[in-house]
Amino acid sequence: MDDSVGDSALTPLQVRLAEVDDAPGIARVRIAGWQSGYRGVVPDSVLDSMSVEGFAERMKHWTWDPASRPHWVCVWNEQIVGWANAWFPGRDSDCAPTTAELVACYVLPEHWRKGIASELMSVAMAAAAEAGMALMTLWVLEQNQRAQAFYARHGFGPDGARKPQEFLVGADLWAMRMARSL
Repeated sequence: MDDSVGDSALTPLQVRLAEVDDAPGIARVRIAGWQSGYRGVVPDSVLDSMSVEGFAERMKHWTWDPASRPHWVCVWNEQIVGWANAWFPGRDSDCAPTTAELVACYVLPEHWRKGIASELMSVAMAAAAEAGMALMTLWVLEQNQRAQAFYARHGFGPDGARKPQEFLVGADLWAMRMARSL
């Protein structure tokens, strides 16, 4: 299937830096993405207990620095349909200070496979390179084959690091790190 942004059903798309006032729309995208994408991987009780309002409230306390912790939203028809976040540099202590981390990349499920995530990835990688980053990493659940394939299409590959996802109580899930040069 074509993964280009040129899908006439979604034009015009706008990708822009996000602001804290975008938190409710971002939370809606993230929660819908988790509830659709991780059903059968993450316990239903965890997914069903997710709250858009609760996540949006937590986001208000995040760092919203476009130079070191940029958030981007993809807007279509005045609605946030995608969100990405990166850190310059990333959080992992075993990485060089020129390593960026893609922390999040989500799209509303009804807009999957329309090029929105690819556009967000392109914007995040370009911003990381412009910020002087040489490498970008990300963490993805080992059980999430769809996301791994998406990141591989964008040049990411496993770098051998993995870690348990302890924040999901009741789930035995591991994440693997993927990386690519910028």
